[in-house]
Order: sequence, then structure tokens, then C-alpha cells
Amino acid sequence: MITQIVRPFIAWSMFILENNVRSAVSLGIIGAGGLGVTLSIFFKERIPAFTPLSEIFDF
Repeated sequence: MITQIVRPFIAWSMFILENNVRSAVSLGIIGAGGLGVTLSIFFKERIPAFTPLSEIFDF
């Protein structure tokens, strides 16, 4: 019984994790905080031409 549940549970957990990370990055890039802020700072240091959407559209 447990072996039938393990694979779908792992797939569901990974999907939820991917969805949450994608949401955090998207919100952070447009200026609402989250993981995207960290990525934005990282890319500004590495790639000077990178600008977040909040700076482009002036939210």
C-alpha cells in the first residue's frame, strides 16, 4: 500500500516546490520581495544590464 503512494507523493511534492519557487522568483523580480530579490541582486552584480521590471515600468 505504501509503495503505491510514494511515487505520486514525491511527484506532487516536487510540483508544489517548483510552483512555490517560480512564484517567489516572479514576485521578487517585479519588486514584491521574495527569492527574486536575491536573484535580482545577484544578477545586478554579475550582469550590469539586468534591470527588474519594477525599474522598467516604475511601479
